[in-house]
Amino acid sequence: MKINNAVVLGSLIIISMIAVSMFVYPSIPNKMAVHWGQNGNVNGTMPKEIGISIIPGISALILVALAIIPKIDPWSENIKKFEGYYSVFIVLMILFMLAIQMYILAWNTGIVIPANSFVSACIAVLFVYIGILLKKTSPNWFIGIRTPWTMTSERVWRKTNNLGGELFIASGLIALLGIIFPCYASYLILVPVSISAVYVVVYSYVEYKREENK
Repeated sequence: MKINNAVVLGSLIIISMIAVSMFVYPSIPNKMAVHWGQNGNVNGTMPKEIGISIIPGISALILVALAIIPKIDPWSENIKKFEGYYSVFIVLMILFMLAIQMYILAWNTGIVIPANSFVSACIAVLFVYIGILLKKTSPNWFIGIRTPWTMTSERVWRKTNNLGGELFIASGLIALLGIIFPCYASYLILVPVSISAVYVVVYSYVEYKREENK
């Protein structure tokens, strides 16, 4: 899939999101739920005029940013090397936002789905694909694990992003456990990916020093 095709598909998804939102708008209470706490209970509301439009608006901004990145990156030729994987990520990211919007609309129209389990499943899919994407990236300024050491050495970039990809996939699988243990969902999402993020930064430095010493 080409990036332009992914942007068109993403745009159609956002238009569909807006159309569904407008269709159910009359059924949504004036104060709609937009945020859920760790216990799965609603802990944030907004006037429906604002609440119903936040996710579509954010989705549009994300799509624009993801479309612009390959055009402004000084190493845009490298992005073309994994264009297919990046294009799928664009669509997946907008589908992720669509899922969140559909969840919000469903809850506010009386269809109650456990929040933590739903979010865990969505985050898990996103993390796993980010892991796949990381393993396919070539050096660039926007996509992948970018540290001073990965940006200096292509070998360090390759090793760090390959490891980061494996850790993100593992983090996604751990996040899935939030479906079984919803009370711990936020920890199962945040703790593994946070540890992974710190570890790959340290790893990139160690690999760079090892290369420098050679």
